[in-house]
Amino acid sequence: MKCENCGENIPLWQTEYNLDGITVCFDCYSNNYEDIKYRAKQKGKTKKKKVVTTNSENETNSYSDDDFFSTNGRIRRSTYFFRTLFLAIPFTIISLIPQSSQEPGPAILFILVAIGFGILQIIQAIKRLHDIDLGGEYILLSFIPIVNLIFGLYILFKEGTSGPNQYGEDPKKNERTSENKLNSSASNLKETISNKMQSSTNENTQNHGLDDLEKLADLKDKGIITEEEFVAKKKQILGL
Repeated sequence: MKCENCGENIPLWQTEYNLDGITVCFDCYSNNYEDIKYRAKQKGKTKKKKVVTTNSENETNSYSDDDFFSTNGRIRRSTYFFRTLFLAIPFTIISLIPQSSQEPGPAILFILVAIGFGILQIIQAIKRLHDIDLGGEYILLSFIPIVNLIFGLYILFKEGTSGPNQYGEDPKKNERTSENKLNSSASNLKETISNKMQSSTNENTQNHGLDDLEKLADLKDKGIITEEEFVAKKKQILGL
C-alpha cells in the first residue's frame, strides 16, 4: 500500500490512516494532518480508519486446534516430541510399582495403564504421519523389530508438508504467515531504502552537472574556450 500524500510504500507493521478515501502513512498523518483533513473535507465526511495486522481468531495454534484423543488432524515435530515425553515419564514411574509388590493387582493395573498409554502414543504418531502426508496404516511399521527404531526417528525428525494437505491445515500456519509478512516487510523496506538512495544519487549527479555547466559557461565568457568547444563539452555533460 502506498501513501497517497508522499507516494512512499507504507510498511506492513505501520498503521494506515484513511481520511475519506485518502490513505496516508503515519508521518504524513502526523505532519500534514490539517492539509490532508482539508482535502478530505472537500470530498465529504471525514473518518479515520486504523488497520492493525493481527491473527484471525480462528487461526489458533496446534495445541488449541487439536484433540489429544483423536487421530484426526496433524501435529508438528515439537508437539509430537513433548507429547511423547509427557506420556513416557509417568509410564516409567508406574512401571516401577509392580517390581516393588508381590501382589497381582499392581501387575494387572500396570498392564491396563500400559495399554492406555500405548494407544495414546499411537494416536500421536498417526497425527505426526498425517503431518508428513502419510496414512495411519504406516503405524504398523512400529511393530517390526529394528524397523521400528528407524521409523521412530523418521517421524520425529521429518519436516511436515508446507501448507494444507489431505489430513488438515498446516500446524505451522501461523508461523509461516508471520514469516511471510516479515519477509514482505523487509522487502518493502529494502525497496524504499534503495529508491531513496537512487533518488539521492540522481540529485547529486544533477547538481554536479549544473556546477560543471556553470564553470563551462564561465570559461566561454572569459574566452578561454570557443563556442564549439563549449557546445561539445555541454553535450558530453548532458549525455547527449
